[in-house]
Amino acid sequence: MRLITLIILLFCSQLSADEKKIRQMLEPVVEISSFYHNGSGASGTIIYSDNSNVLILTNYHVVSRFVYNEGEDSETREVVRIKFRSFDANGKQIGENIKAGDIVSLDVERDLAAVWVPDYSTSRVVKLLPENVKVSLFEKTWSVGNPLMAGVTYFTTGEITAIDFKTSESLCGSKAKHYCSNALIYSGSSGGASYIERNGEYYFIGSPRRVHVDPRDDTLLMWMTNIVSIETIREFLEEKRLTFIEMQGEYKIFPAPQQSHRD
Repeated sequence: MRLITLIILLFCSQLSADEKKIRQMLEPVVEISSFYHNGSGASGTIIYSDNSNVLILTNYHVVSRFVYNEGEDSETREVVRIKFRSFDANGKQIGENIKAGDIVSLDVERDLAAVWVPDYSTSRVVKLLPENVKVSLFEKTWSVGNPLMAGVTYFTTGEITAIDFKTSESLCGSKAKHYCSNALIYSGSSGGASYIERNGEYYFIGSPRRVHVDPRDDTLLMWMTNIVSIETIREFLEEKRLTFIEMQGEYKIFPAPQQSHRD
């Protein structure tokens, strides 16, 4: 009888661990696309939410296609389509919610961008890796995104293969520091999330992107994924005045975005 009870407890514990992966790794990743152009889009990651705002981190190269005449007086930005997905305890998708998002910050030098979704809230926010915790070589990592815009949130696993890697590839952002991983991602997964596990919790360590052999063409290194590091992301958030301040165990954003870029 004790053996049966132990088996049941172990089985339930495993289900609980799997559900934690779903809640902490899959559900914070969203799909970003255009309301106006079919088949154009990639991924983003929920890094903040309160009762009426959601902030999503993505790559500059994901949303730059939705910005016209950037840096000029005539600059305009599309309102982008954000698809939030929800899953049951076994990982089956059970719902989706589509909202409009405003591109509020762009950083080509770090290949990062932020999208604000007003009048919406969610509990599916990533856990940012604490500043005093370091990523280790050979550490297991997960990468999550929306490959090929096929309507599915997908993950791959691998190991950290390089740390504080700075690429010369112009498409990766000249100011960005990266981790490298062999948790491969596919087209559409840029802007998603990479994670490591510490003490049973899954922490966001950066935004994965594919690596081009030559930025002048679309030849890719299929065995390598660059992850824009959490250190670079914190620099971006501070520089763009999207700084996180920890209050009473919750992350607050300061200052909150004050206006929409809707046309």
